[in-house]
Amino acid sequence: MTHVSLVTGASSGIGYHIARELALRGEPVVLVSRDPEGIQAVATELSKEFGVDAWGFGFDLTDQDSRKELVHAIESHDLQIKYLVNNAGFGNYGPLAETDIQKELAMIELNDSALVELCYLAIPHMKKIGYGRILNVASTAAFIPGPLMAVYYATKAFVLSFSAALREELIDETISVTTLCPGPTRSRFQEHANLEESKLFSNESRLPTAESVAEFAVEELMKGSGIVSPGIGNKLTIWVSRFVPRSLAAKMVKQFQAKK
Repeated sequence: MTHVSLVTGASSGIGYHIARELALRGEPVVLVSRDPEGIQAVATELSKEFGVDAWGFGFDLTDQDSRKELVHAIESHDLQIKYLVNNAGFGNYGPLAETDIQKELAMIELNDSALVELCYLAIPHMKKIGYGRILNVASTAAFIPGPLMAVYYATKAFVLSFSAALREELIDETISVTTLCPGPTRSRFQEHANLEESKLFSNESRLPTAESVAEFAVEELMKGSGIVSPGIGNKLTIWVSRFVPRSLAAKMVKQFQAKK
């Protein structure tokens, strides 16, 4: 029985670099994305570069049946999940009434439902092993309302609340739950979310790289930390959000996210 790290959304961005960090530490990795060929190529890359076992599975995690098929595939390979990284997710820019509602609902499925179900399915593996680590990727967006990305911000607020509660439920187990709350990061996220026109990404060269966020994330995962955020600016944003009325925060975010 091989103990593995399961990383979702591992084909690019933060998820890809988290997978690299885990492989660098000698951890066998199971990588998931919607693109079967692309994720298998990443698995082959990590296996060759770091000498670890790596599996690439192409599953659409917005679909509940696919989530169950993923865990069945893992078990059929005689693998047990030791580390779970729920990184898969996406955003969508624009007023809710002008967006594609099916895309918004798929976002809730991926950002929240898939995350919850994979935690539910992975925890029994960790209990059998007697040890486990879960990393759920939220965002600084989790702490404030987000006009022009209302659903995305709300999904990350769910991740934050759920993860903090789950951490407490598992406090007597040797299983920890870490919540990663990055701010804007150089990755393909903004391209997929149609954020190129937003003021929030007007100077992308100043943003932290996905690689640096991933390195921070894996260090905190291994420590078993709780809620973590890379960079002083992000930490300050989270701290200030505690004292700003939600109505005012919503107005500020709307201004930040307006078109350039």
